[in-house]
Amino acid sequence: MGDSPVNDLIAKVRDVYRGTTEETTRPMMNFDERDLVDSAVTAGFEAVELDYRAQVDVPADPIGDWETLKCVAPNPLVPTYSEAIAAALTDDERERLDTYMTALAAARTPTRRTMATAFLRARRPHWHR
Repeated sequence: MGDSPVNDLIAKVRDVYRGTTEETTRPMMNFDERDLVDSAVTAGFEAVELDYRAQVDVPADPIGDWETLKCVAPNPLVPTYSEAIAAALTDDERERLDTYMTALAAARTPTRRTMATAFLRARRPHWHR
């Protein structure tokens, strides 16, 4: 969000996610692209290929609906954004964040995102009977 007036609130909400479990014990976070390739090879797949795409602070679509977005969890093992917001912010802070994000969505302001995607392709070996 760059230099938004709610960066302080976003930092508090991020802390909720950082505190859910240690980074090294999160099953959805404690591996990298090399581990994916190794797992496929170890499982016996052939012709293993992996395409990795990293996007850092790239333009993204505007927020469609803030109330709907708050019901989303970044992954199934962590709280929804709404739950993290409730845990991290006071009533006044929640109101300030909601006001800002609702206005951002209404104005169809483009957002930015950072994410990584790995596309793994492999061939199952031909088993002889």
